[in-house]
Amino acid sequence: MLLVAEEPEGVLGYALMTVVPLLSTNGPSAQLQEIVVDQKARGRDLGTALVRAVEAECERRGVTQLTVASRRAGGFYDRLGFHESAEYMRRLFA
Repeated sequence: MLLVAEEPEGVLGYALMTVVPLLSTNGPSAQLQEIVVDQKARGRDLGTALVRAVEAECERRGVTQLTVASRRAGGFYDRLGFHESAEYMRRLFA
């Protein structure tokens, strides 16, 4: 799912979320894959509005958990009620 924040002048930001059914969460699970707000539009609470819109869509779809993998913006997500729960492993492919 792609949510876009825009004005007549153009796109100000977006949030990209995926939803998949997982046995471990006993229902659909969502991951906020990416959230971006144009540097010129920052400070207008667009990031917060995008996350709240993602949360509303999660509730509408019966999602049991929403995760985001982000260390750089931890304070932002803390303020929105997220909490750190685990590390993750990854493997990069060239």
